[in-house]
Amino acid sequence: MKWIVLLISMLPIIFISACSNENSNSDNQQDEQLPEMVEVNIQLPDKIIANENVKLSTLVMQGEEKVDDASDVTLEIWKEGVSEEDHEKILAEPVGNGLYSISYTFESPGTYHVISHVNARDMHVMPKETFEVTE
Repeated sequence: MKWIVLLISMLPIIFISACSNENSNSDNQQDEQLPEMVEVNIQLPDKIIANENVKLSTLVMQGEEKVDDASDVTLEIWKEGVSEEDHEKILAEPVGNGLYSISYTFESPGTYHVISHVNARDMHVMPKETFEVTE
């Protein structure tokens, strides 16, 4: 009789463990199927001076892999305080090793913003940086 009571009391625990283990395996399979996120790093010069041509770059990575096949990398640049229609959008050119670059001249000192719009491997990533342009 004790064995029957013990067996009946253990059945729910065994059942719950089996269900939990099955869900865990299902989650692991989903994780393995999802691609790594595309990561974007905007690279700016240490110092940007007004009326001097500078190179602005975007490094595109997926995991440890440098992404050279992005379908679109556009830099959106604007001076703080201007309206949205005054934002400039410039298509960056692929340089290699995951880098996409533009040459740009800031006309006046002040605080600027840049968003790198990247479409790569069915993902859209758009990091933003704020920086100062000096005289």
